[in-house]
Amino acid sequence: MAIPEFPAYALMLADGFVEEADYGVMRTEMDGGLPKQTRRFSQPIITRTITIKVCSDVERMKFDNWFRIDIDGGVGWFDWKDPISGQQKRGRISATSPYRWQWDGRQRWQMQLQIESIGERG
Repeated sequence: MAIPEFPAYALMLADGFVEEADYGVMRTEMDGGLPKQTRRFSQPIITRTITIKVCSDVERMKFDNWFRIDIDGGVGWFDWKDPISGQQKRGRISATSPYRWQWDGRQRWQMQLQIESIGERG
């Protein structure tokens, strides 16, 4: 089965973009001296908080359908273009972000999503 593409009509806004890297560092306190630290992951999990915007009620319904069916409610992987680097990446929606639309009063909708990927920074 082909990997779905993030919908082109859903604009990813660079404004408010946040990127975090989790290297899975585990820290163990010692009886004396410095704590020990080890990495759990060979590659970091990169989480990006992104605001997306659609320009009509129809686009919102299309996006809801893509989310529900194509990426199975957010658990499926998809290809997307990073709005900062312009690079094509593979990611999935983080389960920690709520799926919540906000309306601006002119049939434009926006939401914040967290997209996570493995080992791809910048």
